[in-house]
Amino acid sequence: MNKSVIEGDWTDDVVYSNLAYLAPALFAPEPLGAALVGMAGMLLCLGSAAYHATYERWARRLDVTGMLTFAPAVVATIAAQWSPWAYAGIPLASAFYWQYALQINTVVHVPAWVLLGVLFLAAQMGGVWALVPAGLFVAGGAVRLWIEPNSDSWWHSIWHLLGAGAALAALVLL
Repeated sequence: MNKSVIEGDWTDDVVYSNLAYLAPALFAPEPLGAALVGMAGMLLCLGSAAYHATYERWARRLDVTGMLTFAPAVVATIAAQWSPWAYAGIPLASAFYWQYALQINTVVHVPAWVLLGVLFLAAQMGGVWALVPAGLFVAGGAVRLWIEPNSDSWWHSIWHLLGAGAALAALVLL
């Protein structure tokens, strides 16, 4: 295949559904969280868009690193309500996931980060409210794993929207 960024299929709806990952930053409770979630959202948006346009190995690495930087950024923003030191983990996670992006099983790592975020949110807001982002994430997981296990359909776009919606709901609840 070996497509360049320019030769990719940039008309696919899966490419544009990644823009949803920019929205959660607008609802972060403080400027540092907004900046970090926003930057991680941009990385995910660009990485996933490049991957879905080209399906190349280099773009897959950007996509995985973006996913696994965005999730820790959202979790850190939730945890930063207790201590701003929570943000220190984001660059460490991002560097780790960049190094091992092609060996990481995102089906394990993304839910692990989400579970941690839901637990932090439940501790802060109460368990019932934490079910809102958890429910959106579970719905997205169902779409991704059972309805649409491949990466090139409008169902995959729904998965992007549900994942971004889960992050947005978590930050709105703060």
